[in-house]
Amino acid sequence: MNLRDKVFLIDLDGTMYRGGQPIEGAKEFIERLIQENIPFLFVTNNAMRKHQAAADNLNKITGLNVEGSHFYTSVDTLRFILSEDLESGKLVKQTGNAYVIGMDYLKDQVIEAGFNLVENVDQNPCDIVVVGLDQEVDYHQFIEASIAVQRGAAFYLTNPDVQFPSERGFVPGAGAIGQVITAATRIAPTVCGKPNALIIEGALAKMGFSKDRAVFLGDNLMTDISAAENAGIDAIFIETGVHTRDNLAEFGVTPTLVVENYEALLSIW
Repeated sequence: MNLRDKVFLIDLDGTMYRGGQPIEGAKEFIERLIQENIPFLFVTNNAMRKHQAAADNLNKITGLNVEGSHFYTSVDTLRFILSEDLESGKLVKQTGNAYVIGMDYLKDQVIEAGFNLVENVDQNPCDIVVVGLDQEVDYHQFIEASIAVQRGAAFYLTNPDVQFPSERGFVPGAGAIGQVITAATRIAPTVCGKPNALIIEGALAKMGFSKDRAVFLGDNLMTDISAAENAGIDAIFIETGVHTRDNLAEFGVTPTLVVENYEALLSIW
């Protein structure tokens, strides 16, 4: 695989930084891509930030200077899936209401998709329940979401990450919140982010490149590398975050390339 001929789709949490700490060599790798005019896009399951806010956060942590146009999120994929489900009739809009667990960015996008946000699902029955990462989620929200799903609301999860790396260690992700609702309802959600291949296809459509040019760089075998396999593109697994090569058999994925860190990746450039 000639890396100079590729366009890069790159994960954030565990690949570019852990919590508020940069991963050694990540900044230099992106600067190499910029220097050699190699197209790249950060493809993240993180549903908490708008594109420019995600860019600002990355720049603050790493010292880079990238723009919001370099980002594609699981919320972008959610918008695409909602549109497709409405057009196909898989999702029928009866009340126009949505119950959302997530940050303002996610809620704003659900509103832009044409739904009204509600807080009490008894008073305002819902067509959809959307779950993303909310670091202030409480038990009441689990109850409302679970009741709405049991009553027939379509259940969408921005991403299945049950954990993500922080400065202190691994903490629960959106997938962990989604699993609580699934445990209560016995209903699995439609997953919008990685490993759904649609997030890869949407990102490449934004860039204007075909799958044969693409390679995904990420640390998470369940999401990043599985998404690449599901989309049929090359994948570089970097051991800087959630998983190591010891987990490969457990997840049954086969990355195109496995590297320990950015020093190893740049050494084969």
